[in-house]
Amino acid sequence: MKNSIRLLLILKYLLDHTDKTHAATVWEMNESLKPHQLDCDRRTIYDYITELQEIGYPIECIHSTQNRYYIKRREFSLPEVKLLVDAVQSSRFIPQEKSRELVEKLAGLIGEHQSEILKRQLYVESRFKTDNFDVIETVENVHQAIAANKKVAFQYFDYNLQKEKILKFDGWKYKLSPYVLVWNNDQYYLVGYFEKYEKVTKFRLDRITNLEILAEERISQPEHFSVVDFFEKEFSMLAGEHCKVELLCENKLIGSLIDKFGTDFQVETVDEEHFKATVEVARSGTFYGWVLASQGAMKIVSPTSAKNDLIKLVSIYQEQI
Repeated sequence: MKNSIRLLLILKYLLDHTDKTHAATVWEMNESLKPHQLDCDRRTIYDYITELQEIGYPIECIHSTQNRYYIKRREFSLPEVKLLVDAVQSSRFIPQEKSRELVEKLAGLIGEHQSEILKRQLYVESRFKTDNFDVIETVENVHQAIAANKKVAFQYFDYNLQKEKILKFDGWKYKLSPYVLVWNNDQYYLVGYFEKYEKVTKFRLDRITNLEILAEERISQPEHFSVVDFFEKEFSMLAGEHCKVELLCENKLIGSLIDKFGTDFQVETVDEEHFKATVEVARSGTFYGWVLASQGAMKIVSPTSAKNDLIKLVSIYQEQI
């Protein structure tokens, strides 16, 4: 038993404390055992390292008068972990306390020396984050319900003018057949079949509370239901009555159009500073607001109905000023 414990402690020491620029000697590895009231001779530690190498651990040796060893390759590199950390920090649906906890766990994937580099590079996110501390448990329960093919029930809340949480419909329990969790525009949504409205709909995960898994089997996804199509219609400028719109844009906006529509749209050069783009959108406030946000760098050329919609929208804003 002691041999197994020593082997695991040596492995843990290498994973926690070594990398390409921080190798450990056999003496240092042996010293790490002493707080556990254990020690080894040099030959045994050499045998442990060989065994670990044989089962696939990437332990590299720097040969010298006193050989030194380090973990050559890890499951995640520093840049990869940094990407994950940035995602956690910028996610509004993850409470601040949970964000810190997850960042600490992620930092542990790369060893203490790389972890110190990571912590020095961290950007402290100051934006609003949810104060719904049940959100992680809610995610876990939703996944369990989907795996078990069960319905869920939950309460949903909003805020009043005093910024207090208020349960909608006096705490009425929503019943849903969960299909998928969708992350979009810095929010996390639960998508499923909502029996009250008899259709697939979405709920913000950070507004869900007291979720429970029911014994009832969930309603199967509609035959033609597509997560991709639902995502586009619910979260993009494709929700509503569709039409093709011709836009006159300054050249600097090409990246913005690609961000919104991908690369599958028609582009025609007008002059050195402008191009025309034909895109499919819905005649909705979301689309017209996006056009107005360009501050004149984008104009609707056709159809006339879309131009008139924009004029009406601007008139409404002017009346409110």
